Amino acid sequence: MAAAGYTVHPAQPGSNDVYSWVRTSRFTWDVDERPENIGAAQHCGARFAPVRQWTAAELREVYDRWVLEAQCLISLGFHPQPPPSFDEFYEDWKTGPWSPIDGIPFDRIRGEAKDRCGLEMVD
Repeated sequence: MAAAGYTVHPAQPGSNDVYSWVRTSRFTWDVDERPENIGAAQHCGARFAPVRQWTAAELREVYDRWVLEAQCLISLGFHPQPPPSFDEFYEDWKTGPWSPIDGIPFDRIRGEAKDRCGLEMVD
C-alpha cells in the first residue's frame, strides 16, 4: 500500500489486527470509494494470507473484558456509551465494534483511567 502512495498505519490494540491506510495525495474521506484505491487494496491483500477469523468464544472474551472496563470507567465518573448485546457486538466486529471508551474524549482516558481499568486499546 505504501508503494501505491498510501500512508500505512499499523494495527492498533483492539483493532482485530487490521491495518489502516490513507491516500496521501487526495482527500481521505473518498479513499474507499475510488476504484483505483479499491484495486490497490485488493492487489496488496491478495499477496498475503487472509486474516484469521476470531471465534465466537474469543470475541466473547473480548466483549466481557470490555464490559468490565466500561464498568470501571463508570466507577471513575466517566460516561461511556452503553455496551450493545453480545450478538450486536459480534455482528459489528469487522466494521467497528463498540468499545468501552466510546463517548469519552481520548485525552481523558490516560493516567488513572488507563492504570485502573486496563484499556488495552489505549496502549
